[in-house]
Amino acid sequence: MVYGYKNIWKIASPILVGMVIQQLIGVTDVVFLGRVGQTELGASAIAGLYYITVYMLGVGFGIGVQILIARLNGSGHYKQIAPLFYQALGLMSGFAVAAVAVSYLLTPSVLPLLISSERVLAAAQQYLGFRVWGFVFSFAVIVFRAFYVGTVNTRVLTWSAVVMLAINVVGNYLLIFGKFGFPQMGIGGAALASVIAEAVSALFFVFYTRFRIDVRRYGLDCFSGYNPRLVRQIFSVSIWTTIQLFISFATWFFFFVAIEHLGEFELASSNVLRSISTMLYMVVGALGATASSLTANLIGKSQQKQIAPTLYRIIRLGFAIEALLCTALAFFPEAVMRIYTDDPHLIAGSVEAYYVMLGSYVTIVPAIIVFNVVIGSGRTRQAMYIELAATVIYVVNVWYVVVWLRSSLAWCWSTEYFYNLILLVISLRYLQKRRLIF
Repeated sequence: MVYGYKNIWKIASPILVGMVIQQLIGVTDVVFLGRVGQTELGASAIAGLYYITVYMLGVGFGIGVQILIARLNGSGHYKQIAPLFYQALGLMSGFAVAAVAVSYLLTPSVLPLLISSERVLAAAQQYLGFRVWGFVFSFAVIVFRAFYVGTVNTRVLTWSAVVMLAINVVGNYLLIFGKFGFPQMGIGGAALASVIAEAVSALFFVFYTRFRIDVRRYGLDCFSGYNPRLVRQIFSVSIWTTIQLFISFATWFFFFVAIEHLGEFELASSNVLRSISTMLYMVVGALGATASSLTANLIGKSQQKQIAPTLYRIIRLGFAIEALLCTALAFFPEAVMRIYTDDPHLIAGSVEAYYVMLGSYVTIVPAIIVFNVVIGSGRTRQAMYIELAATVIYVVNVWYVVVWLRSSLAWCWSTEYFYNLILLVISLRYLQKRRLIF
């Protein structure tokens, strides 16, 4: 099996569209709540950070499930996918119930330690009172996404994201402001709208799978009971991707904590740059997920020799797309940053770091894609060790450059080059050692 550029983009583009729409869902929440009040806007940001932290633990688990499904799909053992899928769905449902229960038990005591304003605290508690129920549906969606990415059938991801965005926008309008006879719920309405959107998305996957997928091919028409062997297999792969993803997010958190020591200006500027970088990163994230799935499929087909050519094609495609995007953004730094802030002083003082951020994609593209090939090979524990090693070196570098030297903002953002180069070198060395690339 040879995956050319057209095949790669056909798989990656729906993932990318889904990621873009997921970002737009967050943007619509901000747009609507920004018209309610600053208290609600700030509270939703803090409460939303809690939700996304727990959600990403589920995403890490889903990556492990995706790898196992892709391996079975590549080897042609389609009937074995259903038992794996149903075990994962049961486990994720249990995790969701636990996440809701723990949230209700801990939120009343933990939030007051993090939030000093009584008004913001009350709004955040109101938001989470509804929002945590989204775990029940979003964790199920993660398993469905793992199935479709693992079986290289990603078109449905676009449609599910579109449905979710539409429901979220309509729900926000009706429930936040109390339109057309619906109760005016304010920030609670935003949370409830998101939960409803996730529930509809989960139902969409259920019906699409039932009526548009050959369920007999994958054995999905036969539900299998609890299988402890499969559960152990899922945990043996997924636990490491979950820890690895947590380490990755903790790295960003440390960087911003260090930047905060430089001052409010540097922190505000870095927040703007992070938002711009997030939009660029979605291309890399989609291609990385594609690299992981195709690697697992090729190993399942016993075609390890095709991994290296496929990897190089994905990297070249990533460079081509990011070069176009970064070049376009490089010509209009002030206009781009003005989307996020109207402060002329903040914009002028961020231009140099802005170009450093754009240039970092020279290292981000190959590093993330190669690292995802390591994950796709099924060596998730080794991938976690690679992430941990790169993170430790990165943290030391950030502490030295940002905290100790108190360097300029541009030099602080240059630490991204260092992290990605370390991740790239270690990942390449590992793949060469395993003879997956030559």
